[in-house]
Amino acid sequence: MPIYISQALYTSGALTSGDFNPNNPVIGYKNLITYSGVSADSEVTGFPASNVSNNSTNEYWKSDNDGEQHIEFNFASATYDYVSIIGHNLKGMTYRWQYKIGVGGSWTDLTSDKIAPDNSVLMDLIESNVSDYTRIKINAPVGLKPQISVVYIGEKLRLQRRIYVGHSPLIYARRVRSQNQFSENSQYLGRVVTNRRLESSFEQQHITPEYYRSFIDPWVQHATENPWVFAWRPETYPNEVGFCIATSDIIPSNQMSNGMMQFSCNFRALYPWG
Repeated sequence: MPIYISQALYTSGALTSGDFNPNNPVIGYKNLITYSGVSADSEVTGFPASNVSNNSTNEYWKSDNDGEQHIEFNFASATYDYVSIIGHNLKGMTYRWQYKIGVGGSWTDLTSDKIAPDNSVLMDLIESNVSDYTRIKINAPVGLKPQISVVYIGEKLRLQRRIYVGHSPLIYARRVRSQNQFSENSQYLGRVVTNRRLESSFEQQHITPEYYRSFIDPWVQHATENPWVFAWRPETYPNEVGFCIATSDIIPSNQMSNGMMQFSCNFRALYPWG
């Protein structure tokens, strides 16, 4: 999976070559998609393609066909280096991201064909690209009709420090709320699960003051009200990705006399579709 780091960050003096490797955590919160800029080859009445432009995973696009099909995105020409599919039923389906420049342009591949391993969040880190059109090409087996809740396309935020011990990888941090049922003489009758969720946290330490102010704080402001995509170790575990919402305030503190900063983030995430 290719990883792109902007040379501008190095030349600005905010970062050095020792700050990053492909396993530094990635956050995707910038999104180019608009309500009016989404279309699809097929959609079921009441489940339009435009549903993927909002953050609600309770609303989704639902295709009325199997086989090869596309969901297309048009936006003002911009730079992006990540794409993400959130809340979907694509397990076992083949998908590929493509782009073109202008209405009459030819479609060019951004990624190779991929098979979704399950219904967890999909995040592809790509070489930095500039265009005004992208699309997802989906090939659904006979009898299976794609559904997608949310799509993100934008420029990623790469955290300055890697995550090591003490972190619970999100897809394994499962929590349930349930009710256990017993008879009058304590015979077990069953269990009813009323809620499933994923919850975890991460910490960042020794963040350079310039990097926090320029890159981290804009995400923190976004996260006060909005969700984001999070990959904790994208090179080694590219499928361990979540669509997250903060469950407490993200407040930094000065860690060292040279201005280095630290912060922590508690969050919960979308449970994969069954």
